[in-house]
Formats: sequence, C-alpha cells, structure tokens
Amino acid sequence: MLGWFGLIFFGLGSWILFSQKKMGNGVLCLILASISLVFIIRGANYPGYTNAGQALTFAEKHESGVVVLDMVDDQYGNGPTDGNAVYLLKNTKKKGYVFKHNDKYFYLLERITYITDVGDPYSSYRYQVDAIPVDQKGSIPAKYLNIDSDAYTEGHSSESLGDSYHDATKYLNN
Repeated sequence: MLGWFGLIFFGLGSWILFSQKKMGNGVLCLILASISLVFIIRGANYPGYTNAGQALTFAEKHESGVVVLDMVDDQYGNGPTDGNAVYLLKNTKKKGYVFKHNDKYFYLLERITYITDVGDPYSSYRYQVDAIPVDQKGSIPAKYLNIDSDAYTEGHSSESLGDSYHDATKYLNN
C-alpha cells in the first residue's frame, strides 16, 4: 500500500516539477517513484510454487511421516471430506499458496485427523494444520506441526486442493 502511495505521490510530483522546468527536483522525484515501483513489484512475489499441484506435492513430500501417523482415510469418498485426507490452504489475500509468518514463508497443509463416521457425508470431522517452510530440506520441526492456523493466515485462507490418504502417503518411502 505504501509503495502505491509513493509511486503516485512522487510520480505526480515529478510531472509537476518537470512542467515547471525544475529539472533537479523532478529527477529526484522520478527516482523516488522508481524506488516505490520496485517495492510494489518485490512485495507482490512470495517465494514458492504458484501451481497448487506442485505446492501440494512439495508439502506432502516433506510431511509424509506425520501424514501416515495422524490422518484419517476417508474411504472411497463417501464421508464429509469427499475422499480427501489433506488439503493445501490457499492464501486468499495474496492469491497464492504461501503464507508469511515471522518473516518466514510457509505452505499450510490441513490434515483430517478424526471423522465421526467415514461413510456419512454429513458427519463431523476434526483437522490439524501444519506449516511447511518453502525452503524445507528434510523433516518438519515439531514447532510447525499442529499450529494455530489463524496466526499464520490472519483469516485469509481457504481449502484449495485436496488429496486422498493413498496419494498423500505415496512419498513415505522416497
């Protein structure tokens, strides 16, 4: 937001100063407007995948051990989660799949941990959300498992792409 304000303010300032033949001040305002533009462009790009399938695959590969131990298999898609055992959360504010928390970037994976009746599409279920750092190399630190998702999403998330228990656990032996 501040970048847009700077771009408009300094852009208009440079236009006015150039029209009044004040070249030195006009150039200075033009430089400041360019710097504001850099902040706008840089702030719009979070690291990580922009494709939901790639982001979900990355998250599953780095969390496969936890997925197997603490997840429910919604058999054949009859239960309330339509056969999905995990969901990748989408950042509805930034229009991607990465969330920024404490100056780090994360994918958020929602794991279904309990379903009252896997055969009843209207039964209740519980889930946990895990944060997978976008630069993760190896297993997920315990502090990123079963997180408070509101602290990471600030209310700007939705379930994006789901995966079955079978597909989510295919990376366990890799």
